[in-house]
Amino acid sequence: PDGLHIIEIREAWKTWPATAAGVAPTRPIAGDLAARVKNAVEAAHAAWQAAGEAMLAQIRDPLRSGQILTVLGRTDAARGAFEAQTTSLPGPAWNNLGNLAALAGDWPAARQAYDRSLAAHDDPRVQINAALAAFGAGDEAGATEHIFQCLDKAGDAGPALVEQIAAMGTSGGAGRGARGGVTPAELRRLVDSAYQRAGKAAPTRPEAARASDQATALPVSRYCHWL
Repeated sequence: PDGLHIIEIREAWKTWPATAAGVAPTRPIAGDLAARVKNAVEAAHAAWQAAGEAMLAQIRDPLRSGQILTVLGRTDAARGAFEAQTTSLPGPAWNNLGNLAALAGDWPAARQAYDRSLAAHDDPRVQINAALAAFGAGDEAGATEHIFQCLDKAGDAGPALVEQIAAMGTSGGAGRGARGGVTPAELRRLVDSAYQRAGKAAPTRPEAARASDQATALPVSRYCHWL
């Protein structure tokens, strides 16, 4: 959701434990420092949850509420919020349902939802989401086609929107998606193919951006646009 990129610390510990198994500290930890640190983390998590719930109570936009529910980990409730809007706001609602499927790595369901969103309203941002879902499903030709459609239909805003997904690949924490994630270099290959098909020259990229192409893969769902 807009501006909300939150690391779930307790979930992260499952992948990156605070101390590797079998490795003992070189000297005893003073007093109850470890326990106090863990308690502080738990308290911070509880405060974050409370803030999210308070925000949820104030929001009247059902789509925004669904996004906050997603961040809070209440995906069933989020799905219900989005499904309730598929008649009145089919474009955004189906897009966000596609994002929920992408978060779960269910690429067929994500692609179907994005197709329904595009049928209701051909939003270039949904074309980007559909491209990422196609990539997640192993369909690079389909991914390139959706990026091309974004360039073709977004007019002057198309290049900036397409370039944004490559820039997003260098921000946030690293992780692995259902398909092993996507690297900036893989995104760049798809984007360049779409530019070539559109008969357009890709924007010149600074050296720092080219160096970031070898960055660690991020989950494909990390790039999704919420509406």
